[in-house]
Order: sequence, then structure tokens, then C-alpha cells
Amino acid sequence: MFIICWIIIKWTPTGSTFMPAALNSFVHIIMYAYYCLAALGSRFRRYLWWKRYLTALQLLQFALGLAWGAQAIINKCEYPPWLCYLGTTYMLPFLYLFGRFYAQKYTKTALNKHKY
Repeated sequence: MFIICWIIIKWTPTGSTFMPAALNSFVHIIMYAYYCLAALGSRFRRYLWWKRYLTALQLLQFALGLAWGAQAIINKCEYPPWLCYLGTTYMLPFLYLFGRFYAQKYTKTALNKHKY
């Protein structure tokens, strides 16, 4: 991630860079709040009911990032196409892996397996 951020800031410090970075920062603030509560111990477990929604938020972030990159490619924005392809290629494995995790952990089939 650090290398991608450096490339984007070095070659394209434009307004098109703001939305994905702001969305990523927002998700990370929520994610680290969750990790903070989890690290505080078992007394705080009752406040961690929203892990499922955090994963859904991360999936939404990756989907929006893909859509942002795709629209920049389709509309031929001022953003260099190679960076759009890099960003969308970077998002695809995350979308797949987080989607797989969500399906295995939170879908009806997965929830029924854990009941027994």
C-alpha cells in the first residue's frame, strides 16, 4: 500500500486521488476502533457485535474503489490509465478475499454450521 500511495502522490496529486484515500482513511478509523476495543480484553467483548458490519464496510470500500477506477478508465479522466489499472488490479484480490471471508463467516449456511 505504501508504494502505491507514493506512486499516486508523486505522479498524480489530483482531486481524483482524494475520494479513494478519504474512503480508505474512514474505514481504517472504524477498523482500528474495533481493534482497540478487542485489545482491551474480555470486558469489552459485548461491544464487538459489529465485526460483521465492519467486514461489509470493507467490501463496500473495495467495490467503490473498483467502480471509481472503472469510471475513470471509461470516461478517460485526467488520471493516468495505468494508475487506474493498477488500483483496480490491487482491489480485486481484496474484494475476493474479504468476500470469501464474509461468505464463510456470516452467510446463512455458515451461521447454521456454527449452531451445532
